[in-house]
Amino acid sequence: MTEQDILNAGYKEYPKTPFDHEGIEKNYQKCFHDDIGRKYFIDIHKWRDMRHPYTGELIEGGYEFTTQLCDKDTEKPINLELFSGWTIEEAETTIERIWKIQFKYYDKYYGHEDEK
Repeated sequence: MTEQDILNAGYKEYPKTPFDHEGIEKNYQKCFHDDIGRKYFIDIHKWRDMRHPYTGELIEGGYEFTTQLCDKDTEKPINLELFSGWTIEEAETTIERIWKIQFKYYDKYYGHEDEK
């Protein structure tokens, strides 16, 4: 996966935040929605190569996918992290399948507020 693949898939780059690990080089985000509303956002974090703090071993950088979903019944949030090795398509498909099981919309468009 390349940064151009990420941009071509509709992700937008956004600046690092004070909460990001020092190993994160870049962040990207994409909103997933349908005619009812926004379902969730997926973030992609690009990690740089780093040395293990104890062994000195080189740890190759890569891409990590993250999202936060909200349970339909309890309205409690859950964070998901998909570590290196996932393609964009695999990550998006997996998160969508998980979302359909038990999670609610991030927010709904006007006229859809009462739907569960």
